[in-house]
Amino acid sequence: MPNFDALATELNRLLATETHSVSRHIELEATPYTDAATYKVWRDLKHFKAESDDHARRLSQLLAEHDLSDVPGNFPQLAAFLHYVDIKTLLPLLIDEKRQQLAAYERAVSHAADEPSLQSALNDLLGENREQLDRLVAHRAALAGDAQSQPA
Repeated sequence: MPNFDALATELNRLLATETHSVSRHIELEATPYTDAATYKVWRDLKHFKAESDDHARRLSQLLAEHDLSDVPGNFPQLAAFLHYVDIKTLLPLLIDEKRQQLAAYERAVSHAADEPSLQSALNDLLGENREQLDRLVAHRAALAGDAQSQPA
C-alpha cells in the first residue's frame, strides 16, 4: 500500500522544483552572461522550460488523480543572486539541483509501492530528468574541455 502522506510531500516538492527551481528562474527572470562558447548551452537550457512545464502538468495531474493536496512552492533564495552570472558558474548549481530533484523522484517512486500506474508515470518523469542531468553534465564537460584547449 502506498504511503500517500509521504507521496504527497514528495510530489509537492517535485512540483516546486519543476516550477520554482534555479533553472526555471534563469529561464524566466535572470539573464546569464553568455559568450560564443556558452551560447549553445544557454539555448539548450531555455528548452528545459517546456520540459519543466510538461513535468509540472503531469505532477499536478498525479496529485489530482490520487486526491492528494498540492502546496505552492517558492523560488529558492539562491535564485536572487544569479542575475548576469556566467553559464560556467551556473552549471554546477543546476547539476546539483537536478541531482536533488532526481533523489526526490526516486523517493516518490518508492512511496508509490503497489501502484503500478503511478510508479510508471513517476519513472517516466525520472527518466526524462536523468536525461536533463546528462545534458547538463555533458555541457559542463564540453565547456571545461573548451577552456583547457584555449591558449593561455
